[in-house]
Amino acid sequence: MLLIIGFDLDTYEELSGAPLFRQARDIWQMGSSRNALGYQQTSQPGEFTRYNLISDLNDIKFEPFRKLLFSYYVDGLEMHEKNPKVGKRNVDSVLTEMTLFKDRANVRSTLMQMWFDSKFQELADLFRGSDKKEAFQKLRFLDPSHSMTYERAETGK
Repeated sequence: MLLIIGFDLDTYEELSGAPLFRQARDIWQMGSSRNALGYQQTSQPGEFTRYNLISDLNDIKFEPFRKLLFSYYVDGLEMHEKNPKVGKRNVDSVLTEMTLFKDRANVRSTLMQMWFDSKFQELADLFRGSDKKEAFQKLRFLDPSHSMTYERAETGK
């Protein structure tokens, strides 16, 4: 529950979910220290585990990505409601920054994987049939597991 509320808070103010993510880390550490089922530390980078997600959320190197998520919601989706053209342009700009972040971070991220798993359809629908070919290229780079969805949206299907 702390993660869900933390993600929600991050959409209202940059990094405002941090205190809840720290609490989730503390709970995870307690479970791990007691060898509770599901709280093991062994995992592969990018593997979806509590440990990897909580680690990404508390890792300073992912703060720029979390700030981009805030921008996606505020500058992108909220603006899209008022002015679709500007909102789309802002989301495209966020995707550009995410691409640069992914290049610099050069890591497999559970946080990024989880976010795109939850947003891929929304992103595809936002750009469906548009002339923003570069946006679809960025989406396929950032989220290769949903490439087929992006390809269908690019052709307007």
